[in-house]
Amino acid sequence: MFTEAQTLYLNDVLGVNPSAFRPAMATAPALLVLAYPATADEAQLLAKILASVPLGEFERQESLTPPEDHGAPHILVFGGGLSEGRHQLGDKTWWSVPALKDMVGSGPQIAASKKSAWSILQALAKELT
Repeated sequence: MFTEAQTLYLNDVLGVNPSAFRPAMATAPALLVLAYPATADEAQLLAKILASVPLGEFERQESLTPPEDHGAPHILVFGGGLSEGRHQLGDKTWWSVPALKDMVGSGPQIAASKKSAWSILQALAKELT
C-alpha cells in the first residue's frame, strides 16, 4: 500500500503506524434475507413485511439458497423447504417463514400463514437486538 520511503516517513516523522491507514475489512450484515417474489403482489408484500419488522441491517437476495461464502450468522428464508421456525444448521441460524405465495390474498389459510410469519419475525427481531 505504501512505498518503503512513505512507511519510514509515517513511522519516523509523523509517529503514525501505516497499518492504521488500511481500509477495514467489509463485514457481512447480521441477516441475509432469501426470497423469490414471483409476482408484483408478492414483491409488494415482501417490501411491507421487511419494512414493518425492526431487523437492522440486512442483505436481500432473490434466491432460496445462500451463497456458500456469505458471512451472515442469521438467514431468513421465505419458503425454501424448511419447516417453519428457527433452525440451527452448522454455524448459521435459519429462520423459515411461509412462502410469499402463501401469504398473498385473503382467507383463513392466508391469515394463518401471515400470523405464523409475524410471530417468527418477531422472535428473529428480538434475537437480533
